[in-house]
This record gives sequence, C-alpha cells and structure tokens, in this order.
Amino acid sequence: MKLKLLALIAFVAINLLGKTSDAQVIFYVEAPANNIGSYNFTYSFTSQWGGDLMITQVQAPVVLLRDANVADSLGCSAAANGSLIAGNIAMLYRGDCEFGMKALNAENAGAVGVIIINNIPGEPVGMGIGAVGAQVTIPVVMISEANGALLRAAVDAGTLEVFMGNKTGYYQDDLGFYKKDVVLARNYSTPEYVASHANHFEIPLGGFVFNFGTNNAIGVRLSAEVTSGTNVVYSESASASVNIISGDSAFFTLPKFTLPPGTNVGHYTVKYSIVSDGANDEFPDDNELTTGFYIHESYLTKSSLDQSGMPGQTSGTRPGGGAAQYTWCLIIDEKDATKNMEVNAIGFNLVSNNNFSLLNLPVSVDLFHWDDQTNGTSIDDNQLLLLSDGFYDYVADLQGEHVYAELTDVIQLEANKKYLACVNINGADVFMGVDNSLDYKTTRLENKNEFYYPLLSSQWFIGGFGTGTVPAIVVRTAENTVGIEEVKAERNAIVPYPNPAQYNINIPLNGLQAGMVDLQVFDLSGRIVRSEKVNVSNSKMFTVNTSDIESGAYFFRLQFEDKSVSSFPVVISK
Repeated sequence: MKLKLLALIAFVAINLLGKTSDAQVIFYVEAPANNIGSYNFTYSFTSQWGGDLMITQVQAPVVLLRDANVADSLGCSAAANGSLIAGNIAMLYRGDCEFGMKALNAENAGAVGVIIINNIPGEPVGMGIGAVGAQVTIPVVMISEANGALLRAAVDAGTLEVFMGNKTGYYQDDLGFYKKDVVLARNYSTPEYVASHANHFEIPLGGFVFNFGTNNAIGVRLSAEVTSGTNVVYSESASASVNIISGDSAFFTLPKFTLPPGTNVGHYTVKYSIVSDGANDEFPDDNELTTGFYIHESYLTKSSLDQSGMPGQTSGTRPGGGAAQYTWCLIIDEKDATKNMEVNAIGFNLVSNNNFSLLNLPVSVDLFHWDDQTNGTSIDDNQLLLLSDGFYDYVADLQGEHVYAELTDVIQLEANKKYLACVNINGADVFMGVDNSLDYKTTRLENKNEFYYPLLSSQWFIGGFGTGTVPAIVVRTAENTVGIEEVKAERNAIVPYPNPAQYNINIPLNGLQAGMVDLQVFDLSGRIVRSEKVNVSNSKMFTVNTSDIESGAYFFRLQFEDKSVSSFPVVISK
C-alpha cells in the first residue's frame, strides 16, 4: 500500500457543550492479516515533540532500524540500513539513549515515522523530549514489549504495514470514544467502610461520543452496564438520542450509579457502549469501552486492581533531565479522608533498566497533611506537614512486583482534610510503576478540584505526567472508630516478644481487651499469610504459633471488637 502523509484541516469542531473536539489517534496494523487491529500506544507529541498525530496520518511499511556502530536496533547512532528506512516507518527499541535521539537518527535516515518498542514488561509509557527531541518532525509512538514481539515477528517475516494518526475523516461512518472520554470512578479501589457510608461512593456515569466519519450520524445514544460477577447491578441509557454532525461530538449524561444495599467486596466491571440508528460503523473497535472499579477491604488507589484485588501489571516511567531522585504522590482528598480511616502502609512497584538490580535498594515513603491554600493549583513545601514515614529495603530484584512500606506510626486521618501519600525514589535507572490503562481526563471535569498525582523533581508538578499516567501507589488503610488519643495509648501498650521470633511470638494485652480479635499477618509484598479470629477475653497475653511462617519480615495487625487496631512489625528468624 502506498505511503500516505495527509494533513487534516477540516475536522476540528466545537461540540454541543462547547468543548473542542478531540481527534481520535490510533495505531492500527493493516497487514499481515493475523496482526490486523488496534494496539495500545503512547506518542511523543503529548510531551510536545515530534510529529503531531492529531493533524497527521501516516501509513507505510515498517522496517527494523539497524545501528551503524553495533549490531542492534536501539537507534542511538546513525542507521546502517538508511536506504531501507527511507520512506518507511522505522522500528527500534527503548534503551541506552533518549527517545529524541532515537527518533532523530531515524528521521535523518528518511523515516516517515518511528515505532519504539518498550524494553520492560507492561504498557507503553510517555516519552520525554530529551536534548535533541525538538529537532524531530516525524510522528513517534511507543508500543508494549509484548505487542512489540508480535509485530517484530511480522517484520522479520517480511511484511508489516501500519497506519498511525488521526482517523478523523478516514472512514465515512465512524463513531467512537477512548479511555479518556468517559467518566470513571474517582478511585479505582475504595475501602469498603468508606464506600458504604452515605454519599461516599457514586459515579456520575457519562461520556463523550465523537463522530470521526465524513457522514453525519443519526440517533446516537450512550449506554452503560455495571456488573458484579455475573450480576447486572446497573443498566442505563441516555434518555434521548442525538444527531452528531461530521467532526463534532456530544456528551451524554447517564443516571448516577450508587452502590446497592449489601454491597459485596470485589471487582465491578463498567461497560460503555455506543448505539446508532444510522449506517454500520466502519471502525467498530472503539464503539465499546470496558473499565471498572473495586470495593476493597483496605486499599485506596487510582491505579487498577486485578480480579483478585491485587495491583495489576504496570509499566514504568520517571522524570527526564538526569535527576536521580524524585518523589511521586497520591492525593487522599476530602472525599476520601474520613475520621474513621487510618493509614498503615504505602505500596508501590518499581522497574529498572540497564540491568540495574533492585536488590538492597532502599525506598522511603511519607504521609503528609497538605494544607492546600491554592485550591489544588500548586504545592509548596511550607504547606506540607509530615505525619509519618516508612522504609522498604528490597530483599530481592522484585521487578514490577508490588511491595509495601509500613509506616513508622499508623496515622488516623481527620475528616475534610487533604493528605499526600508519597514514594521517594533514588536511582537514575529506577522507574515508578505506572498504569496506562486508565485516563481520568473526563472524570476530572466532573471533579474539578482533584489533581491526582503530584510529582516532585527539582520542583512540584501538580498534575504529574497527566491524567493518563497513573502511578501505581496503593494506600493501605483500616477502619477505626476509636478516638485518636485512645488509639495511640492502646497501640503503645502492646509490645510483642520475642522479636525476632522463631516458632512463637507473645502478644501482651494486660487485660485491656475483651472478646474476639481479628489477626492478620502480611508479608512485605502486602500478601496476607495468616488470617484468623482469636478469643482474648480478659487475657493478659495470647501466643501466635509461627512455625508455619517462613523466615522474613512481617507486619501483624490486630483489630478488636471495639474496632480499635494495633499494628507492629515482626521478624521471623529460624
């Protein structure tokens, strides 16, 4: 198929609500047949460099770029196969040099576009401009390591043709939306005791539908369905259909979703669907969008959890510019902070490149009260009061695995205040795990005062890398209905021994507690290794048998019948 390099000039419009229509940028394999379809990607112009795919379409064969000085495909030096690259899309790999350098070397060889394959598991990430990225004029995209392996095989077999760019006007009948266009739950995971309170959990479901086709669309509607397992707990459509002219869009408001009585802990799936009375859609890939949320026993996070309630696989990113140290935070805002929430740990996952091992890497975490005096428009260190900190030392090279740093002091939050849960990373080759499967752009329109992921790298960036690069930070909480001073006094009264323990550990109670206690033991990855109920009525002590627990560091959590909680670290050494 011939190369197409088309400038789009006719399809920028104002929609029914006065919002500038967002172009639909796609990465679509045209051949071979077994690879045809859309693939998830990121592109450079979101970081203000390279060709703008919002106003460009490129369709061409893909050729693997070979470096001149070494037999690889990193693109860190001039292309050795420039005659093959010219007029085609260059494929190369992430690693060893800046994205801008890779793209510039491909462009200098005559490439009309660049595909960068991620070099670590997980989704593609944002790409910084670097020192020479401003010189790049062709479009640059990144795809995941897994998809890169599939498409590299097609290149090696002889044929891979790709379309990347704005598909607006490419088809006659084409409605669609993308992950950023629909309203999501404010948090992917909300603790059960928060969600069950009146007005604490509702989703104003809705979203934008775009007409990317050249024909006007008639009778367009948006619907949404929420399921818990096999049970449909919500099914609604927009009250009226609308006609959407070519290049325009409409926002559909659906009835709010609220949790039904007796809500169960677990995963909920949200499926948005576009329906039209007009002609069949020529590009139906973007007519349905599935997302979700989780009601969890204790986790508060913006990043996704899998069906079992564990943080999903992520990719990694970090600030550019060579700074080795940076801090990334998750906001706990007034809608989440309640007087019965206490925070006991902050979780995260890291990945690295250049064969850097995470073994023995120290990572610190901080929990701040944020005295927000600018309504979320900026952060100043003078607004932050440190409440507690914690540390995690990597005991193995746990690339991409979620771990938890226990806070030195468990902190009970106060209602109507903002907090920052922050992870401090030190290492030029260390990347924060991020979730690129979600984008809170439209959700943020519904929650205007929320600024999700502040990032500190020489200065504060209130929005981090944007609404679509979600740090995989998990705040582990617990419900507590006892006064703050009572909690502190009770917690300080419990000092287990021996610690380190071998086969038994004694937990003194001094007769202060009565009834049943829920005991949970967590390993450093946050996995529960022991969960049981124990009757401690008027006991001075109870003993936990640890013979079946492997050597290592653990976190014991006790919740008593009056909802008070005591938490402490324990080392098992055999």
